[in-house]
Amino acid sequence: EVAAIVMQAGLANLVLITPHMTTVRSKIQMQIPRKTRQGSGDRHDKGLERFFDAVLESIVRNFNFDVIKVVVIASPGFVKEDFLAFMLAKAQKNDLKVILDNKDKFVLAHSSSGHKHALKEALADPHLAEKLADTAASAEVKALDEFFK
Repeated sequence: EVAAIVMQAGLANLVLITPHMTTVRSKIQMQIPRKTRQGSGDRHDKGLERFFDAVLESIVRNFNFDVIKVVVIASPGFVKEDFLAFMLAKAQKNDLKVILDNKDKFVLAHSSSGHKHALKEALADPHLAEKLADTAASAEVKALDEFFK
């Protein structure tokens, strides 16, 4: 099985891709204050940290890493890199064995948004296709490509 997190600032969809279907396990939506010109963006940073905390908690609760081979983190811009750094630091700080033992399963990909339809474009990336080639979900990705043609 393959898990995917399609995210943007304030929106994350946690998706499980099995050989037969793709299911949304969790959808996290939060308001994140904008950065202001006067301030240093403290409210924005705290809002983003609360959002990342909620996503991490949902990952631990919804994903069974015994059956998951790859976790794809897809987002526009640098959100995916920021989240991965946050997640690994938080796992180290709180001693989350589930994340630390499986940190090599996390793969970054680009998507245009955090909505679930953007997963299709993230999975179409040729570099990601190489990493997913040995999983059973690769058959569903190929079937989806055929369907959308």
